[in-house]
Amino acid sequence: MATLQKYNIDLKIYSSYNFVKMLSIINARPFINGKIEKATAINVNNGRIVSIGEPIYNELLDAKDNIVAAGYIDIHTHGGFGKDCMEASKDAIETIAK
Repeated sequence: MATLQKYNIDLKIYSSYNFVKMLSIINARPFINGKIEKATAINVNNGRIVSIGEPIYNELLDAKDNIVAAGYIDIHTHGGFGKDCMEASKDAIETIAK
């Protein structure tokens, strides 16, 4: 499996003990190019994925065979700039689209 360095992906890892700078996420099933890969380790340094494969850091986070998707963001919106899509007016849609 190739590394994700070329994809320039940011990953923020938060825990009850502060931000971890160097971390290997083990037993992770990464979502890459539209496919869920088999369980492996995702190595993170300073919030960035540096490689996928064998764990390289002592700090481990067990993903317990769950899917890990970097940068997964829900982009839906109900409006903006004081307008709401539910107004269903031309003015509201044009304002939101700016």
